[in-house]
Amino acid sequence: DEPFPEAVFRGIGERFKAFRAAAPRQVPFVNMLSTTGEFLRSYMEQARPPLLSFDYYQWWWGSDRYFEKLEQFREAAIRAGVPLAACFEASANPGVEWGDTTRLADNDRKLRQSVYTSLAYGVTGVEWFQADMIFTEGSGALTPVGPDVAAINKEILPLGRVLAPLASIDVF
Repeated sequence: DEPFPEAVFRGIGERFKAFRAAAPRQVPFVNMLSTTGEFLRSYMEQARPPLLSFDYYQWWWGSDRYFEKLEQFREAAIRAGVPLAACFEASANPGVEWGDTTRLADNDRKLRQSVYTSLAYGVTGVEWFQADMIFTEGSGALTPVGPDVAAINKEILPLGRVLAPLASIDVF
């Protein structure tokens, strides 16, 4: 569990600074895979991101460490005093990674479970992976999972206005 090479994360931190200098009203970020432990600690200490974004696609990769990952990213964001964002798979069908675009009957329920549990852990930013799962390339029409994502976005929009300025103090 050795620290990640400092030069890599320091370089990312320098790019964050340069981006903020060029566009001070925008928030640069790097979406982290769900790697925690020393890797996450080194990233937070050396890159000093203005926002912590991560993904853990529980419907593709398995849910056994899902809540553990939520807690570890929540703690890292709180320690750094930065907002927390999460990226979710737009389709709960794990076969999507191998080209199966079938919409699962419970796709909307699974996506809601991911989004709402993340909100409970202090996530204030929601991102969706990936655009071509939501929109048909070239036409902009929604794919079969697109309406699920659109419905969730519509539901959480009013929640965001309330939750975004709050500070997470605990999860029960």
